[in-house]
Amino acid sequence: MNEKKLVFDFDYENDILFFYSEKDYGYEFSVFLSESIVMDFNKNKVPIGLEIFNASKLFKTKKHFLKTIYEGSLEILISKEKIKSNLTLSIKIHNKDTKTPQLNFVGVNDLQIPNINTELLVASL
Repeated sequence: MNEKKLVFDFDYENDILFFYSEKDYGYEFSVFLSESIVMDFNKNKVPIGLEIFNASKLFKTKKHFLKTIYEGSLEILISKEKIKSNLTLSIKIHNKDTKTPQLNFVGVNDLQIPNINTELLVASL
């Protein structure tokens, strides 16, 4: 991913956070890193998006606070065996800037995705 920025969308009703690049990199496939975390890749096996189901539960916050995300950081490390990622978001709670607990997740790299070590910024549109 050349542009190191992801934008996001929050499906309040279904409690799903979507992170994606504004530029269309051509979705090819998804990898389930857990029951609640899905990472999307393009044809070059480069991560281009992320979905988080039950987001309010995973971030230990109320759903309506996830509508107030204003920035964040997503670190992705892919090795021969594993896909690791760390996500931290900044949200507003009662007009106060608050960081969410860091969400760490690890999946098995059984699709032979090449090694990657990158950090992406999360920004609102």
